[in-house]
Amino acid sequence: MTRPSTKAIERSQIERFISNKDHGIYFTSLSENETPDFIAKTLEKKIAIEHTRYIDGEHKKIEHYRQQIIDGARKRFEDEIGVNIQVSFSYSRNPMDKEYSKQYDVDLLFDMVNKIYQANKTRNFRVSTARMKIENKYIDSLTVQSDTTWSNWQSSGAFFVKPADYEQVQKHIDKKSDLVPTYPIDIDEKWLVIIAGIGNRSSGFRFDLLDGSILSRKRFDRVFFFDNRSEEIVELK
Repeated sequence: MTRPSTKAIERSQIERFISNKDHGIYFTSLSENETPDFIAKTLEKKIAIEHTRYIDGEHKKIEHYRQQIIDGARKRFEDEIGVNIQVSFSYSRNPMDKEYSKQYDVDLLFDMVNKIYQANKTRNFRVSTARMKIENKYIDSLTVQSDTTWSNWQSSGAFFVKPADYEQVQKHIDKKSDLVPTYPIDIDEKWLVIIAGIGNRSSGFRFDLLDGSILSRKRFDRVFFFDNRSEEIVELK
């Protein structure tokens, strides 16, 4: 299956944003651009829209490493067992890359899944580990399901949604604001849309608690925060 391009993902997110009624504006068209990222039109205005994502870089590294472990375990299972299954891991707070090698972690996840599979492979099954029982210091729980036509291994679970950091938000605004002088001269308004809520901890933050008096919109007429999951819009006042 071909993965969507970065630009296609950005367009999908901006399309959902402009289709939302909360900003109170009816848009007639949206076109991709280099700088700004998109140009949207209403009946009265031509609006430049910059797209950026709010990401916690340090937690993103943790998520990336954990996904590498999952992908390694999935590949070993596919190579050795040759069966499509759905697997979902709920990680603990303990870092996996501090005590053992990456291969150790890969083998740990493979053994956990294979043990469940071997015990249930003669039937269609969906097995979740016991609630409130910690599997090991790295994995709180996992779910394995056999009734599927494709192999999908992933992490899951709820996480505490923290308020966004003022300094990091301002850095996002400043970086994109530096591009505004290169915009076409016929732009009526300049917007920045900061995307969050991509479905993981590194992008899950609250923006409704931000004090707009502390932050500057710089060269933008309007700055919005758009939660990609709930489609909630928060505007920086």
